[in-house]
Amino acid sequence: MIRKRIEEHFGWGKTVGRIRQTVYRGIKRVDQHFKLTMLASNLTRMARILAAVPQGAVK
Repeated sequence: MIRKRIEEHFGWGKTVGRIRQTVYRGIKRVDQHFKLTMLASNLTRMARILAAVPQGAVK
C-alpha cells in the first residue's frame, strides 16, 4: 500500500513532470527540478483530496 503511493509520485513525475530524462545539467539544478516536480505532484494530490471532501466537513 505504501509502495504503491510512492510509486505513483515517481510515475507522475516521469510522465507529467519530465524527470525521465532531465534537460538540466548539474546536481543542484537536477535536484531542484526533482523537488519541484514532487511538490507539484503533492499539490495535485492535495487538490484532488480536498475536492472530494464535502463543503461543510472541513473545520
